[in-house]
Amino acid sequence: MNSLEEYYNNYDEEGRLLSKHGQVEYLTTMKYIKECLEGISEPNILEVGAGTEPINAIQGNALDLSMFEDDTFDMTMLLGPM
Repeated sequence: MNSLEEYYNNYDEEGRLLSKHGQVEYLTTMKYIKECLEGISEPNILEVGAGTEPINAIQGNALDLSMFEDDTFDMTMLLGPM
């Protein structure tokens, strides 16, 4: 396990999101996600640095997403790691 994995294994991200500030962040984020994906029935989303939901994780570099073909995703998000 590397130091980044150790950090996130010891950080309560879900607990943070349940706080009042976290709830405001969540509601605001969801509002804009829904606006951006309006009309797309089954969106394909890449979340760089995701870690709290059921996900298909791929280890890589946020500065180089060339492993994915152009137009693979309807939305790309980077919410926390930077």
